[in-house]
Amino acid sequence: MKVSVVICNFNHGKFVGESINSVLRQTLPAHQIIVVDDGSTDDSREIMSEFGSSVQPIFKVNGGQRSAYNAGYEAVRGQLVIFLDADDYLQPEALEEVVRCWRPQYAKLHFFLDIVDEESRPLGSRTPRVLSAGDFGMSARQFGYMHNSAPASGNVYSVEKIRPLFPLPVSDRGDRHGADFFLIYGSALLGSIGKIAASLGRYRVVGANRMEAVFFGNAARSSNEPVRQLAREAEFIDWVQARLQLDLSLDHRMLGASVSKLVIGGLGLAGELRGERLPTLLTELGRLARALAMDRDRAPLDKLAMFAWALIVAILPPSKLRIKVIRAGCNQASR
Repeated sequence: MKVSVVICNFNHGKFVGESINSVLRQTLPAHQIIVVDDGSTDDSREIMSEFGSSVQPIFKVNGGQRSAYNAGYEAVRGQLVIFLDADDYLQPEALEEVVRCWRPQYAKLHFFLDIVDEESRPLGSRTPRVLSAGDFGMSARQFGYMHNSAPASGNVYSVEKIRPLFPLPVSDRGDRHGADFFLIYGSALLGSIGKIAASLGRYRVVGANRMEAVFFGNAARSSNEPVRQLAREAEFIDWVQARLQLDLSLDHRMLGASVSKLVIGGLGLAGELRGERLPTLLTELGRLARALAMDRDRAPLDKLAMFAWALIVAILPPSKLRIKVIRAGCNQASR
């Protein structure tokens, strides 16, 4: 199997060299190393040029992550593809292990990522907590079930199976990011999901305050992350129904424990969980319970702990303690 790696970069001159080197140092060489620079204004392009013919650069005007994925996918010539964020990097054995574990029925294979800081120092945790494996097409169609997935850099896709998803939707206005969301959950409609129960890469937490942030992820912002996530779900449902000619009938909501955590955490940050917020809270608690009931990957005690966390957030009055509890549940880097 030939594996292409697409590194998507925007102003990550500090890290893009390490990301490229991690692919060059693989025990099984990549078929291609494509580096898409999305209109960086730092020294990224100069650093990319230092690698000469080892990489295939694509320089474009800034259009957001989705447009960078589209440009990278057009250049892919391998059978498998990894979209690697420029601030993340792979372990030397990653591609070799991916090829060894790949099966023809997979649309996607994913693996864990260890969390590191800006200096590549391990923070003692990994993402995600659990990984799904299996065929989720029916549950995704009927309930919008969102399997437990690695973030962008921890996913390997069948180039052929995800072809119907490209080009990803791009708009001059609104959300230009979330490309991995469209591929992660779109691929589940097109084939089985496989997993490797090992950490084959590193997820970098960028910024001095990321560990102190309430929500996990470098793109996350405490005030708007739940709202942005729900808007992305609604856009995805409309888009995938039109693109794949499916009738999902999901009323613009998907079913996933991680999303329900975000919404409940966001409600907790907003203040009193009474009055007009109470019906939303109760609805989301019900959605969380349904998502956990469908989750085949989490241990029963983990499910119980997650629902107990949600109840504690609902019961606690607005306070620093409630913010700490929300952060403990929503930000893996803070644990």
